[in-house]
Amino acid sequence: MAKAAEKLKHSLDGLGEPWGNDEQGKKFEGVYSPHRTQIERATRALVKGLESIHKSMKDMADNHEGTDHSSASGFKSPGGGAH
Repeated sequence: MAKAAEKLKHSLDGLGEPWGNDEQGKKFEGVYSPHRTQIERATRALVKGLESIHKSMKDMADNHEGTDHSSASGFKSPGGGAH
């Protein structure tokens, strides 16, 4: 998502302001620019949220795996075989 958002921003930046400086161009820019800014902010927030979810899920999986290994060790006999 972060890569896609950065690629879009770079592509849009590369286009410059092709709508021109006439009256219609200025009207278009007046609507386009604020929405583009809002979309870029929302995308950054979404990327941060997804990164946070990813980290939380990984931490939860690591904790679960550690608990599972700890619990499993209680079922092993001192000689290495199962009871």
